[in-house]
Amino acid sequence: YEILGERDLIRRTVAYAHKHGKTVMLHGQRSYFPMIQGLADYWFPGEQYNVMLRSNPFGYADVASDSIFRAEFNKHVLGIGVIHLPAIGQAKAEFLRVPEYTETMMMMLQSHDVDTAQYYAMGKVVQNVWDILSKYDVQSKDTICRLYHEQKEIISSNPDVRVTYYKTPGDKYVLFLANKTKNDVKTVIDLAKVVEIGNFEAFEEYKKQSIAVKDGKFEITVPARKFRIVCFPPVK
Repeated sequence: YEILGERDLIRRTVAYAHKHGKTVMLHGQRSYFPMIQGLADYWFPGEQYNVMLRSNPFGYADVASDSIFRAEFNKHVLGIGVIHLPAIGQAKAEFLRVPEYTETMMMMLQSHDVDTAQYYAMGKVVQNVWDILSKYDVQSKDTICRLYHEQKEIISSNPDVRVTYYKTPGDKYVLFLANKTKNDVKTVIDLAKVVEIGNFEAFEEYKKQSIAVKDGKFEITVPARKFRIVCFPPVK
């Protein structure tokens, strides 16, 4: 009866909110029940990692498994919009002064196409990524997202560099290159299956560096537990 009562409360709350043009987001940790939380518009998990991050602020990469991001944070699996709640600043306030910790979080989230809030993370890092995604219209309903563990079109010579990419309106490509390991990784990215083989300019938007693509390939080094965002054709 307790579960059914909670379900009925949320059902009535959502109906009332929608009647008045409001969006409903439910916060929790790992206790997701489709018959309850699935009634809302968004699920807002992530706070459960504050203990993990106290002992290892790189825990999003070093401790949390890929399966968590592919399942518990996956909107297509849960059947509801998902927005991640950072826990870096909850773990220790001083962690908010270290950009590398938030970059590690963003590396794991964006490579799995998981949206995040900015709370309890370094805002400058999150906003920088958001600005890049907005610049290339990644949030358009016409954008196609291909996750690293599903796509076979854009190939990294070193499998430690994962390639999740977006094809946005106007045939623009946004490549999110993620390195989960504890070492810098150099790789060659092969674009031959998505573009005509030739020479052209791409642009790494996060560090603002021009990338020379030669014969449909380019070389890049992705730092440990970090990411690079390579886009083409560049938007000025």
